[in-house]
Amino acid sequence: MSVQERRLLKFATIGFLISFVCTLIVQVLGVESIYKNSIYQQKQYIKNTVDNEVEYIDILKKDVEYRWMKEGKFYSVSDVKAEVTRLIRQKLYSQEYENDGYIWINEVKDYDGGDGYAIRLIHPNLKDTEGMYLSTRTKDAVGNLPYKMELEGVKENGSISYSYYFEELDSKKVSKKMSYSKLYKDYNWIVCMGVYYTQIRENSFCLDERSQMVLFLGYGVSIVGLSVVIGINTRKLVKSSELYKGEAEKLQNKVEIDALTKACSRYCGTKLLNEELEKYKQSKIESAVVIIDVDHFKNINDKYGHNFGDEVLKAIVSEIKDNIRETDSIIRWGGDEFIIILRNIPPVNLEGILQKLNRLIRVKEVINEDNIGVSTTISIGAGYIGDDENIEALISRVDVALYKAKEKRDTYEII
Repeated sequence: MSVQERRLLKFATIGFLISFVCTLIVQVLGVESIYKNSIYQQKQYIKNTVDNEVEYIDILKKDVEYRWMKEGKFYSVSDVKAEVTRLIRQKLYSQEYENDGYIWINEVKDYDGGDGYAIRLIHPNLKDTEGMYLSTRTKDAVGNLPYKMELEGVKENGSISYSYYFEELDSKKVSKKMSYSKLYKDYNWIVCMGVYYTQIRENSFCLDERSQMVLFLGYGVSIVGLSVVIGINTRKLVKSSELYKGEAEKLQNKVEIDALTKACSRYCGTKLLNEELEKYKQSKIESAVVIIDVDHFKNINDKYGHNFGDEVLKAIVSEIKDNIRETDSIIRWGGDEFIIILRNIPPVNLEGILQKLNRLIRVKEVINEDNIGVSTTISIGAGYIGDDENIEALISRVDVALYKAKEKRDTYEII
């Protein structure tokens, strides 16, 4: 090897090592940044979900009162409260949320706290404990007083974000849990939602310790081989640059597009809904928002497994995409819940579209591992964008129609 070639190899090796170290630093910082962003997004998600649920409870209360008044039924405040409790319990038992999160409700009996300050009214994961009395003196696994913290927060501000340590579902493992609670004053209900930090980490782009060790080992081995290759063939640097560019594009697509179903992501969908709301305020264009929920989806997962459940969701999105216009949008809002934006659609055409979607999904079969076709149905709630203050208010309004449809299943309701 000539002096010039050795010098080239030396410079190439040094250049690669500098590039490697910089890449490693970016990788480590990027992983941590993505995890922190996942935490922030999850906090926003559970806050928005609980806020929406509180608004929904209030809308449902008024809807029950209006319906009974229209029917000429004699009722008391406690009658309405009992009916709302029944309907909300039914909804929360069947609802699924991101990262295995869930919503529960405690009813305050004494705002001064102490033993018996509240009862556990609704808890989808601890149904047998509903009706038990709670105490602000109860400690979590590390000595915190979560009930006291929760009560003081809602008394002072109406809501509170906090964390505590609790056993994971179907496990004795104690983990840190992110929670948000908000008071529905009319019924003295504290509506709460919680998600374990471990679940957020598992479902984010973060690498666990074992994966990071493999990554570091792989980089170490790469130094030996790739430094020689890069020194001899500088075109490898160009290919590496193109690779990083492709990875950046893939990451952007993951933000904009739901990785499983290829529908718009919730992040993208939020932007689209805000745009449509602004368009309505400016031009009064008649665009409909359709919320779809897969009937008995939890039963499908339990019976056939989560992989088959994923195939069902992909098939439903594919069928809907094939039967709406290119100008329309389908968004995966969370779990098995989807939102469709039907732009500039006259009311005379809306009912026919919803009937068609119910029919298409009803006859659509997905083949399971036993080569047996399995079909499902969907419930649909729909309404037009109007003078809503924000998209949360819009979705809460349309959610009322969806809930009415879910009482019957395999149908639709227009609000």
